This record gives sequence, structure tokens and C-alpha cells, in this order.
Amino acid sequence: MLNELDVIRIAIEDLAHGQLLPVLLPPQIIAYTLWSVHHTLHQNSSLHTYTVLGHTTADYYRTHSFVAVRQCSKLMIGLNFPLSSVLTSLTVYQSFPVPVPGDQNVAHVTEIDNLPCGIAFSCTKHTCEYLIFPYKPDLKNDIFLFGHQQS
Repeated sequence: MLNELDVIRIAIEDLAHGQLLPVLLPPQIIAYTLWSVHHTLHQNSSLHTYTVLGHTTADYYRTHSFVAVRQCSKLMIGLNFPLSSVLTSLTVYQSFPVPVPGDQNVAHVTEIDNLPCGIAFSCTKHTCEYLIFPYKPDLKNDIFLFGHQQS
């Protein structure tokens, strides 16, 4: 009994430092929630079909993308489940301003400033989607999640 209380105490301390442990939120609950969200999204068909980007429960322990709140004796944990209407990965391109010479008779070049840092782009037969990054995106395990960006 005392050992179990120590494990829970350590898990709550880790939670306060941004680490979610399976003791507080078991993988079975995350797996069921992922299945439920996926099922609900595909059951409610519309013009845009969305899919959950994170497929494995371990991803949600590693990303540190959650909110924890204590209300009286209850501990509530909210996870971000990133969605996308694109079923394939987006390719990220980084922008670089390059001087372009004008007329050969004039010693002048044109350079476009204020370019976005990059763009993520994907095209299918029916749609094209893109994201513009004004600043270098914060990637976690080569994945961009909106919840990781500072507001």
C-alpha cells in the first residue's frame, strides 16, 4: 500500500515538471480514446475527412503536450489529439532570399525580404494543403504539432 502511494506521489511530482507517466493515465485509456476519436471522425463523413496524427500511445507520453488541473480531490488531464485532413505527410521547405540580377546593363540586384521561414506542402488528386511558418517550426521527433508552438 505504501509503495503504491509513493509511486503515485512520484508520478504527480513528475506531472508538475511536465512528465506524464502511465501510472496516472494508463495506455489503455489513451488507446481507447484514440480509437473513439478516430471512429467518431470517420463515422461523421463530410467533405473533409480528418484523421488523428498520433497513432501510438507512447507518443502522448513523449510529447509533453497536455494540461493537468486539480479540482478538489480530482486530477484532470487534457491531451491534445492533433488532427489533419491530409492523410499523407507534408513536405517542409525552407525559404532563403536570393539576389536576382535585373538588366545586364545595370549593376543592380533585387532581393525579396520578409519571406516566411518555410512552408509545408502536400498535394493529392483532389486537394492541395499547406502551412506557412513565419518562424522556424518547433519539431518534436520530426513531427510538427500545433500544441507545441508558443502563442
